[in-house]
Amino acid sequence: MASSVVESQGKVRTSLYFIALLPPTEIQEEVTAMKEYAKANFHSGKALNSPPHITLIPPFRLNQSKQQSLIAVLDEFARSWPPIDLELNGFSHFSNRVIYVAVKEQRLLLMLQIKLVEMLEAQIGIGGSETYRFYPHLTIAFRDLTPDAFHAAWQHFQGVDYQRKFVASPPVLLRHTGLKWEVVHPGLPLDESMEQ
Repeated sequence: MASSVVESQGKVRTSLYFIALLPPTEIQEEVTAMKEYAKANFHSGKALNSPPHITLIPPFRLNQSKQQSLIAVLDEFARSWPPIDLELNGFSHFSNRVIYVAVKEQRLLLMLQIKLVEMLEAQIGIGGSETYRFYPHLTIAFRDLTPDAFHAAWQHFQGVDYQRKFVASPPVLLRHTGLKWEVVHPGLPLDESMEQ
């Protein structure tokens, strides 16, 4: 991937960001171990470039000078974030290129994602609701997973029993360094986000 920082003739510096939910540390460690298994056994390591996450808003470019405004909007959004029970239930895939941990459908999460899209459009001018179909999942293998390796990987993961439940914390902001994704704003803690 090209560097996440771009300079034009007008010296406008932009970075590549995305907004996501991070599961609790224990689940992140378990999913990271699955990603490492996919890299070692199926030669698919691209998913290791970001922490395990559920994407709410896919990657977008933003002028770095607007980062603090974006963080302020995320904190405002987080203050109305209710406890959301999420359930991870086995594995699934998109065609023969992506394998992921499946997130059981949660209506409240779907509604909050729409609200976040609307806030970002209105207050920051980011994206549009028509540009991304929200399908909650945690990616294990993608992009560098070849069709041949997919079959072996899918045979492995479909046989793994993996079920976890957790309460989702408010969204975090990640920025691409040019090599990998890093959390630049961890979001408000769940107990603080529920304060009125």
